[in-house]
Amino acid sequence: MTRLVTCGWETGDPLEIPISVQGAAGGSVVTTNPVPRTPSVYCLQLPAQSYRFVALPSAQTDLWVRASVYPHVGSGGPANIIGFIDNAAGSHGTVALNWADLLIHVYNGVFTVDLGNSGTPISLDTWHTIDVHYQLNSVSSGNCEVWVDEVQRINLVNVDLTALSITAISQIQIGTSQNITGAYYAYDDFAVNNTVGPYNNGRIGEGRVVLLRPTGPGDVTQFIRGGTNTGANWSQVNEIPASMSQYVSGAAPGQRDLYTIPDLPAGFWNVNVAEALWTGQSTPVGSGSLAPTISRGASVIEGNSVLLSTTPSTNRQIFDTDPTTNVPWTSIGVNAAQIGATVH
Repeated sequence: MTRLVTCGWETGDPLEIPISVQGAAGGSVVTTNPVPRTPSVYCLQLPAQSYRFVALPSAQTDLWVRASVYPHVGSGGPANIIGFIDNAAGSHGTVALNWADLLIHVYNGVFTVDLGNSGTPISLDTWHTIDVHYQLNSVSSGNCEVWVDEVQRINLVNVDLTALSITAISQIQIGTSQNITGAYYAYDDFAVNNTVGPYNNGRIGEGRVVLLRPTGPGDVTQFIRGGTNTGANWSQVNEIPASMSQYVSGAAPGQRDLYTIPDLPAGFWNVNVAEALWTGQSTPVGSGSLAPTISRGASVIEGNSVLLSTTPSTNRQIFDTDPTTNVPWTSIGVNAAQIGATVH
């Protein structure tokens, strides 16, 4: 796997990705203040001193991070935009906006050493796409590149990027721990790549995260409806945010439900990755597993089986390539796909 995290908060759930809430209470998924990036419906707003750690599936030393960031006007000094964190909440370093000069800066630790800046101020109250390549070669040497709106603004080579005695990055910080008067950051279209493998192994660049929810029955309907009955299996599982007040279920291994999804929004789409996202739980007795399932034509591919607990959990699987063809995704392939789940 090369794509590690993808999130646009389009489910309406502020905890859509594996995340731990840090700092002061606050932060919410919003549709206004600011208006999300088209065609998004939601974005995540984090006021000053409200920040979150996004857990990576494994420790990394070489990462690409993209975040669309909306800095709402404030005053003060530097405030984290993207931070690189170890598994004990220690900060290797951070990419931040300094509200005094409106430049993007790279710092060792939590503003311990200013290693360089973008040289060009950014505008407030507008969306910017920030791409960061953060590479730790040792505890005293690393490389960092920063793009702002598709223009490279920072290129640091063989600088001391970490304030820690280890080189393992386990979490990405979004939001700021600083008390910047009147400020907030909003985030959209967040993604993280590592550099392993043939796909999604470099700069992510400008792009959008689009949620495609079930809109009709697929080729197979074997689950039964539970909770509030909406009249169809597909409409039991397309609410935002997800809720177990209406659901579908299967008991026998091999049982499956498939659903049609809408086409991608109009325009040209270069699809980097697709991710199956679902909420599930097991019955109080025994245990159950579900595998996300993608179907296209005669090909039906089951993803990794997930053992469910007796409480609801959000699960995901990233597909760097189209599993029905084993080649990179195309918009035609996405539009022709059906999605669902299979009981294991």
